[in-house]
Amino acid sequence: MTARRRWGQHWLASDELADALVEQVGVSFGELVVEIGPGTGRLTAALLRRGVDVVAVEIDPECCRRLEALPAAPGRLQVVHGDILASHGLLPWQRAPLRLVGNLPYYLSSPILRWTLAQGGERVADAHYMLQREVAERLAAGPGSRRYGLLSVLARAAAEVEILRRLAPGAFRPPPEVESAFVRLRPRADARPLQGAELRPIEVAFAHRRKTLARALRYGGWHAHQIAQACSVAGVDPGERAERLDVAAWRRLAAALPEPRT
Repeated sequence: MTARRRWGQHWLASDELADALVEQVGVSFGELVVEIGPGTGRLTAALLRRGVDVVAVEIDPECCRRLEALPAAPGRLQVVHGDILASHGLLPWQRAPLRLVGNLPYYLSSPILRWTLAQGGERVADAHYMLQREVAERLAAGPGSRRYGLLSVLARAAAEVEILRRLAPGAFRPPPEVESAFVRLRPRADARPLQGAELRPIEVAFAHRRKTLARALRYGGWHAHQIAQACSVAGVDPGERAERLDVAAWRRLAAALPEPRT
């Protein structure tokens, strides 16, 4: 079967690797797992061998046909043809919180991660994703790190992040041009995902991360005096840059900023 570049397809190269990844996920017989981007079905088959119920969301119709041919007891495998971001309403939320697993297409990893983190612990029990190594390291990065960015802030506001293993390009067919990493996201009990108006100053500041907050936030429509006042109220140095602020500081700053001018 030929991988399609437009869908960023890089499939697991061996059943042994698929079994090892499922072992790290830690599934139990009869559990429900939603798999994102199952492709040729190596990971799907490994989950089914463990007696797991699988809802597999796959955009490639040829892969869907291959998945539907996998040996599975009646009712144990449901294949949903579509993009996960457009198939939200088709997921079995009545059985939430859901466990999510996926070898994510790297060009879609950021939007899928943001979607996952926005669900919160009531809807998602945990997520185990294969990502580009650089994205995984950004996801796990802390304030002050070179990798710390918008995705890091979103993750730290909502979940505990653990990089479980790193994989060389040869672990996939066709091999990607980058290294990969398998990560675990586990929503915290006190998780409160960043959303709505809270996100705007963070997005703006990281889009101009080389500038100080005093300068970067002006690109978001705030006047200099509004930024200075908000930083004072939030206890944040306007001379700092975005990568120095932790989640609590971002929440304080977002709450202190007024609606920006349009």
